[in-house]
Amino acid sequence: MARQQQAAVQEALNAWVLSQGRVPLEGGSTDTAQVQSLENIRTLYNNLPSTVARFQKLRPTTTGSDPLKQLGFLDATTLAHFDAYTVGSDRLKTAALEGARQYLSLPDWAPGEEPQVLLLDE
Repeated sequence: MARQQQAAVQEALNAWVLSQGRVPLEGGSTDTAQVQSLENIRTLYNNLPSTVARFQKLRPTTTGSDPLKQLGFLDATTLAHFDAYTVGSDRLKTAALEGARQYLSLPDWAPGEEPQVLLLDE
């Protein structure tokens, strides 16, 4: 179960990275978009201060009218599992991870690599 949860978060993170490749032009037009470099996406990600802050990017947003910003990369049930156990910590946990004495971490994204979701022992 822990590996499945790790894979689900990794898949969601990969989808988020792909979604960041095109960003709306300034002025709010949704008809055209600007291509954003992988380096810029990595910088945006690495500037987020914690695993939990990075995980927040995988949630659906409810502000703004841009359809790209309305994307959610994890389903509500999965988010609820993490929300129930990731309280006051920078370790992503669920009941299954807690039982296995493990957690997920979203470390800095290194140049030349893909962003990673690590499954770690406590």
